[in-house]
Amino acid sequence: CAQTTPRSRGSAAARLLAARRAPHRGARLLDGDTTRRRVPGAQLGEPKPRADRHDEHRAHGERTPRPWRAVIEAYRQAGEGLAAAHAAEVIHRDFKPHNAIRRADGVVKVLDFGLARVGAAGEPGAGTHAVAAATGPVDANAATPSLTRTGAIMGTPVYMAPEQHEGALADARSDQFSFCVALWEGLHGELPFPASSLAGLRSAVLAGRPREPADTRGVPGWIRSVLDRGLARDPAARYPSMSALVRDLDRDPALSRRRALAVGTMLVVAIGAGL
Repeated sequence: CAQTTPRSRGSAAARLLAARRAPHRGARLLDGDTTRRRVPGAQLGEPKPRADRHDEHRAHGERTPRPWRAVIEAYRQAGEGLAAAHAAEVIHRDFKPHNAIRRADGVVKVLDFGLARVGAAGEPGAGTHAVAAATGPVDANAATPSLTRTGAIMGTPVYMAPEQHEGALADARSDQFSFCVALWEGLHGELPFPASSLAGLRSAVLAGRPREPADTRGVPGWIRSVLDRGLARDPAARYPSMSALVRDLDRDPALSRRRALAVGTMLVVAIGAGL
């Protein structure tokens, strides 16, 4: 198995540092360092103060979920960060709500590139044997040491793409899958694939059929279409890039109709005034 060496991490860090200096999207990267550090702000996966509380991992009756548009906006920014990393040929390989942070001013940044690699040369996992042999409960919040050590599967199982579960190479489309798992969770308060055990999780992910959410929370169908494409079993069926996925998240048909109506109204008023 290939190893994530200090040299490869250093190369990823250098590319991230350069990407962070790029205009617009690069600002969504926390810094060019691949090590985790304590930073100000709230992680997307952390419960919020009671007046605005939402746990992205579990839907509890006493917690009020964020409006879906607020969730989309937060993840749209995180998606821009991943797109900036991909433009620098850096694959995150462990994107999840806890690896993105929302600052007090509402700006979202992607962090923790500790498992990142340059280009499409992701870390081959231990493959079928490693996951199928593990039957214990899944921790949605963390990548356990036994699943991230050298020679084992790299990433957090509940967010990993099918190809990562199979021990294949991870590329930018794998990050896209992880992003959509996290976004689904943020929108619906539950994971798209059952995760009572690692073996069961792997089976569900490889089947490629997300379960219907128990509560749609008013999330419109066009978002489900975006998620379904990003969660496709075949990497080739996903979006061609993270940027393309983010663009589709920006295309809210309702907002587009309202903008068109507003423009039409202004034109009618202007024409009427001219007459």
